[in-house]
Amino acid sequence: MKKWTALAVYAAAFVIAYIYRDALMEWITGDPPVWSLLALSTLLAVFPLMPYRIVIAAAGYVMGALGGGIVTLIGSTLAGTLFYWGSAYVLRDSARNWAARFKPLEQVTHAIHQRPFAAIVVCKLIPVLPQTPVNIYAGAYGIPFFVYLSASVIGKLPSVFLYAFLGASLMSSPWTALAITALYGLFLLLVLWVYKKKRRGKQAPGFGFREKSDIMEAGITPAVLSANRNGGISMNSLQATGLELATFAGGCFWCMVSPFEELPGIHGITSGYTGGITDNPTYEQVCTGGTGHYEAVQITFDPALFPYGKLLELFWQQIDPTDEGGQFHDRGESYRTAVFYHNEQQRVEAEQSKKELAESGRFDKPIATQILPAARFYVAEEYHQGYHKKNPGHYKRYRKGSGREDFIERHWSGPVNPEELKIKLTPIQYEVTQNSATERPFTGEYWDHTGDGIYVDIVSGEPLFSSRDKYDAGCGWPSFTRPLRDYNIKEKTDSSHFMIRTEVRSREGNSHLGHVFDDGPEPTGLRYCINSAALRFVPKEDLEKKGYGEYKYLFQ
Repeated sequence: MKKWTALAVYAAAFVIAYIYRDALMEWITGDPPVWSLLALSTLLAVFPLMPYRIVIAAAGYVMGALGGGIVTLIGSTLAGTLFYWGSAYVLRDSARNWAARFKPLEQVTHAIHQRPFAAIVVCKLIPVLPQTPVNIYAGAYGIPFFVYLSASVIGKLPSVFLYAFLGASLMSSPWTALAITALYGLFLLLVLWVYKKKRRGKQAPGFGFREKSDIMEAGITPAVLSANRNGGISMNSLQATGLELATFAGGCFWCMVSPFEELPGIHGITSGYTGGITDNPTYEQVCTGGTGHYEAVQITFDPALFPYGKLLELFWQQIDPTDEGGQFHDRGESYRTAVFYHNEQQRVEAEQSKKELAESGRFDKPIATQILPAARFYVAEEYHQGYHKKNPGHYKRYRKGSGREDFIERHWSGPVNPEELKIKLTPIQYEVTQNSATERPFTGEYWDHTGDGIYVDIVSGEPLFSSRDKYDAGCGWPSFTRPLRDYNIKEKTDSSHFMIRTEVRSREGNSHLGHVFDDGPEPTGLRYCINSAALRFVPKEDLEKKGYGEYKYLFQ
């Protein structure tokens, strides 16, 4: 009789908790009565919504609480990892579309966006939903693997051993098992309370501005920031500051921030959605289709330091402008490309720039990128802002795996004619840049150079380093704490000479420059050890004359 009573209570808890599962997620993002959460937490601790929780109980019954818990923790973690990797790298688009259509995930995914680690821990602690959707969502939307794995293990530990204990004790002492479950419910309530308290204390996003000083220097008021929060900054709001807006859609907006963010005169870059018919769209809605929105970036810039025409030139170099159905491996309306102009002057410049690109003969197909009037801009979720910095590993794998990086190198780096270079360069310059040779220390032209100016690639002329970041490392080669623009530097693993090092190359010229080490001074802690033979110095007084006038501000 005791056995059947316990099982009946167990079944009732399953039904009641499933009916009220939405209340828990509402509490994570809203404020329902605490008493309902207390009851719900206790019920949620009892029921096995997924079959694997029944397996845990069975393993506990057969192997004991400790053995059953360990075995099922390992097995369930491996299974979850397979779903994560599959949705991250094999079926990413399909996983995104499925997750976007799975309505019970809406509040869960919102919580995961805001605080990935804490939210995944909570989802693993409490069987509100099957675990598989959480695993798929984490992989499909780029939650870093270490964050996902550690949160999964930590979240599963209490619940796995709870179910193993239930399996080991249910038949012999059902009321003891239910009492332990009730205490576990109180534990869940405490976890949720701490999680929500910390989430409330989290500061609001900065809407693309890197520092508060950027906002103050730009003269942007709280009213303007409010406009950005609710639908983008307007050009009228910026007129008094001398700043302008540029809005570009170039496929996945993760890849459209780093090329622009370190340019002179850039005051902020915000990722968002524009050009569609849906108000306040979510990422899932935009990716699923039907909203008409493009993924886009909105750039606040000073045209006196970096003209709109140069932004257009750089924009074309980030995309495949002949693709009208998406960008690279990303397909669908949200990944189309477009230039959204904010005034008549921008429209004229954009049309002219598109015409020049079409006539250049660089592409065999017609240019499909549209030139459109700027529409209302909706700021994307916070976890999308500066994604390349928040998740650098996943960003690099995605950029490479999507085909974007190879396309850019193939169409914009251009083949190098060895014979022409041999005429243009000295023997040591050719060997260093083309064959990855290394000049002897203390012999290069710039190892002890102290003039003010910038250092550019000897082959392509692209700006690489500033004298402001140069220091004497005592190694005999020019050393810098950072590049002038991160985007202009490519890194790759170098395993030559029985060592593992990080090689640095120029992006456009693909010239070997040297290596980067982590033994540099603050604030970066990096030492870019560069061959003089790969560089050409442009003094500050010649920057305008040599076509680098946008960098004069560094020395004013």
